[in-house]
Amino acid sequence: PKISSFAKQIFDDSSLANEGALVLFKNNTIIPEENDMSTSITLDAINKSAYYITLIRPYFYKAFVNDQVSINQSLLLDFSDDLLVKVQNQDLKLFLERMVIMLQTHLGLAQELTTIFH
Repeated sequence: PKISSFAKQIFDDSSLANEGALVLFKNNTIIPEENDMSTSITLDAINKSAYYITLIRPYFYKAFVNDQVSINQSLLLDFSDDLLVKVQNQDLKLFLERMVIMLQTHLGLAQELTTIFH
């Protein structure tokens, strides 16, 4: 149940973040462009989905939680090192700062869940 509610939280938070990004882009006439980060995230999600399908439940849960740890760590590095420093638009900067808080929350929850498997 903890892993299922964690997965639901990730889905819900990601959906809200995507909706917020669309509003932000529209209000600030920002045109999102394909970039290395978005391409990498998309390809990784496709590959992970194909891998997850092959796993039985306990192994799926472990792989999912471990992946969430590494995904959130990686995104936090990207946001902190690159995006937040370079962004000039204050609305976008505020949005990204909120995303960092969300990613930190997800990372903490994922790290907590990894203890189930030790």
